Amino acid sequence: YLRPSLVPSFLRDCALNAPHTPSAEVFELSRVYLPRENDLPEEHLSLVCGMYGVTDGEAAYRRVRAMLEAVMQAVGMQYRLERETEDAAWHPGRSAKILVRFGNEEAVVGRIGQASASRQEAFGLMRPVMFIDLGLERIITRAKVRKTYTAVSEYPTPERDISVTVPEKTTHEEILKAIEKGQFIKNIALVEIYRGEGIAAGKKSLTYTLTLGAPDRTLTSEEIESALRGSVEALQVRCGAELR
Repeated sequence: YLRPSLVPSFLRDCALNAPHTPSAEVFELSRVYLPRENDLPEEHLSLVCGMYGVTDGEAAYRRVRAMLEAVMQAVGMQYRLERETEDAAWHPGRSAKILVRFGNEEAVVGRIGQASASRQEAFGLMRPVMFIDLGLERIITRAKVRKTYTAVSEYPTPERDISVTVPEKTTHEEILKAIEKGQFIKNIALVEIYRGEGIAAGKKSLTYTLTLGAPDRTLTSEEIESALRGSVEALQVRCGAELR
């Protein structure tokens, strides 16, 4: 049959498997058919993948985000996320639109996050479902398959940890953009999220490991400290962060 979306089938499969497999990862890659007035449906390749039976929402989101990263890296596409606030099928505080730029146009190519409570209940799912719904047609047709190689630096790439407290509503994407304001930042890795004793209500503590480096020299201690200050100052201004 001609499905306009893979999501209902995905949620149905999650519900059918949940009684005997309480938690698992599921995916489907298939075609969807979008209705057109006075014409045959428009055919598109679509991907839905994720996990059901979620007990740790943040860990599940990181896992699903890694799936999205793998797809986008494979096709050589850059993307950004924007909080989803309009689509009632998605959880309003735990979902985002996936946007890709095609020339001068930026388009929504999918969504990532948690299904809304009403959607889960409609399929009899008792625990959260975290997944990606991604339209692959435009992405694949404009994929950048040319691969480039970056030589491993012969100079040291020191790592430094920073821990900050931010408002609960602050997104990972917002924090990454702020940290990147520091010079010489080569990689940013989230290593811990903490809520509880010592952290004010409505806030969370995040620890990131920053990898720094320069392509042509060993960074001095002063340059490293200056780069960290730049990141921390950007976090304070952009995200209302407090250094722990």
